[in-house]
Amino acid sequence: MKKTTKNRTKKQQYARVQPKRNMSKKKKRKKKSKKKSGCGPIILILLLVIAVFLAIWFVPWGNIGDIFKGMAPAQKDTVEKNNPRESILHGGNVSNIIPNAAYKMYLQQLNGDDFSNVEAIYENVSSFNKSFQLPFQVDEEKISCYMSLLHYDCPELFQIDGSYQSLTKGFGSTTSSIEISPNYIMDKSEYDKCYETCKKEIESICNKLKNENDLVKEQSCYEYIIEHSTYKIDTKYSGTAYGVFGEHQAKCDGFSFAMKWAMDYLEIPCVLVAGDPKSGGIGHAWNSIEIDGAFYDVDVTAEVSGFTDEDKPIMYSAFNVSKSWIRSLYNIRNELTTITQVPGKDSMDHSYHYLNNTYVEKGKLDWDVINKSYIEEIDAGRKFSIQFEDASDMETFKQSYFSEMPGVTSGCTYLTDYKTVCLL
Repeated sequence: MKKTTKNRTKKQQYARVQPKRNMSKKKKRKKKSKKKSGCGPIILILLLVIAVFLAIWFVPWGNIGDIFKGMAPAQKDTVEKNNPRESILHGGNVSNIIPNAAYKMYLQQLNGDDFSNVEAIYENVSSFNKSFQLPFQVDEEKISCYMSLLHYDCPELFQIDGSYQSLTKGFGSTTSSIEISPNYIMDKSEYDKCYETCKKEIESICNKLKNENDLVKEQSCYEYIIEHSTYKIDTKYSGTAYGVFGEHQAKCDGFSFAMKWAMDYLEIPCVLVAGDPKSGGIGHAWNSIEIDGAFYDVDVTAEVSGFTDEDKPIMYSAFNVSKSWIRSLYNIRNELTTITQVPGKDSMDHSYHYLNNTYVEKGKLDWDVINKSYIEEIDAGRKFSIQFEDASDMETFKQSYFSEMPGVTSGCTYLTDYKTVCLL
């Protein structure tokens, strides 16, 4: 939103012709005016002192210089935007400590004291402080939420893994305080090098997209990560954005952090979502991204294979899908719902397949429509993929496409959970 500033014209001063008066009265007036004008400099000095006092008082930690002391590159490189684009989750929190705070959509939901505590954690982690206390006392459960939300919302803080140790100091509810010791997975010198690598990679991806609309920006980043990464679960930094931008090997949380960081850079509201399978097993992470005023789920990991293959198809099986598309398979983790909400819209109206007429609603399998879409995709030089609302329709397609689609002789690959088929 642009700020409009109106130029105010200074009032012109007009000389006034004073009537003649007797000298005694005139002298009295001069003495009076001198007394009056003598207060001006004193008042100005007092106002200046008050202004300086207030400036120091309202800056965190009581010292303006401390804001810049020991900052990590992530803090120095980003200029805080006080007037971000409107978002349904934007809470108006502005920060001199957390870069791009307007697009940290979990942190935007926090109240004043909670947000101040998170700022304190961010500053201490950026400075690689081994232990520290928070400005506002809270219980252990809230600290756990703070660490998780900060970890999910700030992919640039990949020097920590979100875990921590805590030590309660003092006794009694009014005197005790908790000392926090984050778990660092790299030292500052290594972090600075890795950060610069990520920064250059993100800039090379995103700067060319500045004039595109949000949907094109989002899809381009989605495709880039898929095409330049392989799935690897056992590397040291596979769970970080550096795993994607630096090593091009990552697992689900690494891909989700990378997508989050790219969206932050492009100023598109985005959150990382984490959940545990309802059927049991290893947890999973994905994103929810705001497009045209609503959040849709995006799972980059679903498209990334465990090997490098330039011809591997992108099926768009979980690109801007309804929140129930992925979340029906997972239980969202408690730390994301204790003091915040996870955004999402229950609609497929911005999914890749819906917009490209390759999304089949339940019971509406139409071979004429499918053949028309197939020809359009092939003529455009793309592999044909199709998505189904209902699993039984997907099975019917897999069994019948050879006979119903003239000229198709290739096999197919498919994702059962996301009900998507791609012809090879």
